[in-house]
Amino acid sequence: MRRSLFLFLSVLLLTSYAEADPPVVHEHAKLIASDAANFDHFGRSVAVSGDTAVIGAPGYDHEGSMSAGSAYVFVRSGTSWSEQAKLTASDAATFDVFGSRVAVSGDTVVVGAYADDHAGGTDAGSAYVFVRSGTSWSEQAKLTASDAAADDRFGGFVAISSDTAVVGARSNDHVGGTNAGSAYVFRLISTVEIDIKPHSFPNSINPRSRGLIPVSIIGSAEFDVADVDVFTLRFGPDEAVPKHSGHLEDVNFDGIMDLVFRFRTQETGIQCGDTEATLTGNLLDGEPFKGTDSIRTVGCRPSFR
Repeated sequence: MRRSLFLFLSVLLLTSYAEADPPVVHEHAKLIASDAANFDHFGRSVAVSGDTAVIGAPGYDHEGSMSAGSAYVFVRSGTSWSEQAKLTASDAATFDVFGSRVAVSGDTVVVGAYADDHAGGTDAGSAYVFVRSGTSWSEQAKLTASDAAADDRFGGFVAISSDTAVVGARSNDHVGGTNAGSAYVFRLISTVEIDIKPHSFPNSINPRSRGLIPVSIIGSAEFDVADVDVFTLRFGPDEAVPKHSGHLEDVNFDGIMDLVFRFRTQETGIQCGDTEATLTGNLLDGEPFKGTDSIRTVGCRPSFR
């Protein structure tokens, strides 16, 4: 009886498997670059996140530089795809093969350029981080290995999830051996808008002043200043800490609250000739962020007695 039951169940399972409908797969769209050209190798690398797709074209010739490379961002609306942006490295050069690998997570894209030459050596490699604001993309950072060396090919593989990026360097030499390879983990820092000395332009600062510098963190529909961990805020080269707990104020009159702090000028480390200053901190969930605004230093003429 048990043997008969076992055989019956086995036949039933096999029959169910055989009769199961195969997954339905059909071509939804064919994506091509708006400026496609010979030997661009568009499609050498691809990545997708939600309604955003990124396609690498490492053979693209950029402003006379052969195979400098590029990457294209496409977005889906309903059933249609359209090209939103073309990404290139700010320091593109011949045979960088930017776009040989791509990765995307939400509004952040990482593009590898494993043949990029820099201070680390020929073909040391690099990766570039781009961030979307609205429909515009801008380069936020260039990633290189802390121990970069020639022929490491850092950027040959890239991956990203949320605020963490991983970049492979398959030809890196280390104690494990020649071309043993390695991978580097980066935590990406979000950019926020700040306003130094709200309601004032230019943002004049006298580095010799013993007063306070007001700095506002600008809120938006996408960024709630209530998420800022005020105990982590630092401002200026010397990372001054706020002199009070801050207050809410709509400094740009957009109907959304901003967060204003004051820092002692003498503790910021701002020097004569500086043209910008940066605020850093973390959100309550630990995610790091930074914001930069322009400044103009005044009162810097040498004094004569």
